[in-house]
Amino acid sequence: LGGQELVDAGVRVVIVEPTPLSPVDPIACLADRPKVSDCVWQEAPEPTAIEQAIRSIDSISAEVTSVSLDDVACPRLPLCVPYLDGKFAYRDNNHVQPNWWMDNLDEVGRRLDAVIG
Repeated sequence: LGGQELVDAGVRVVIVEPTPLSPVDPIACLADRPKVSDCVWQEAPEPTAIEQAIRSIDSISAEVTSVSLDDVACPRLPLCVPYLDGKFAYRDNNHVQPNWWMDNLDEVGRRLDAVIG
């Protein structure tokens, strides 16, 4: 089923917005650089085009809600640090490490519970 079919069926749809994208592969960067700070990137303060599109869907349908986990993936926003507290946060430039999500599962759950109600 597509998104509209779910909404038409009365199903609540929650879209998790994409997390910040690193300009380089953080693990490769960390392998080549002596300091973690060499691989930190700054996230733009304005929403990306994809986030804007998701939020526009959210704003026109009561059955569709979006949630941002940017500050869970990058807890030091606007800076994103790929290695924190002895753990890799990112596995490549586009994906957060599964263990990072598991370590922050309580917060992710709170966010989802807040939008699901």
